[in-house]
Amino acid sequence: MGTIRTVLAVTLVTAAGMGAAVTARAVTARDEVPYVSVAPGGAQVPLGRTVTRAPVAGHAGFSFQAPATGRIGGESPDQMATVVLPKGAFLARRWDDRPADPVKALSDVDIAVGPVRRTTIAGMPAAFVDMKVGLRIIREYRFVHDGTLYGAGVLGDPGDAVVQDTGLAMLETWTWL
Repeated sequence: MGTIRTVLAVTLVTAAGMGAAVTARAVTARDEVPYVSVAPGGAQVPLGRTVTRAPVAGHAGFSFQAPATGRIGGESPDQMATVVLPKGAFLARRWDDRPADPVKALSDVDIAVGPVRRTTIAGMPAAFVDMKVGLRIIREYRFVHDGTLYGAGVLGDPGDAVVQDTGLAMLETWTWL
């Protein structure tokens, strides 16, 4: 099969200086998509508020911690949650019309600025990619729970460690209801 081309995703830990810690391991013949361990680099805004999306139409609900300040919005059939961050945003949602495979779900995005990579988010196998949206970067994470695709993206300026680290810290608190 070859290397998977990255097309649509949100990147949180790629460019140097973005603040998030990155640890990569060698790609083997079995691994077509490299694995990268991601963790906040310490620049994040403190978290102190719980965002919860109730189960909908047979899909699991979820919750995560968010900064104590900033607007929280979005409550819709796809369980969207938007959190305004200092100079950025965090968006989480569910997709019913995408493959229940995180790598495949990101492989046909046409605004990606790097490869799709595998990782683990809150103990779940995941994939992520960076996308350019105007002058900003969004790192998109996708993961599957009970056969349904979920995702979260962090939008911010290139090199903004606070936004990217805060988004990663939020993802690390993700729990299923």
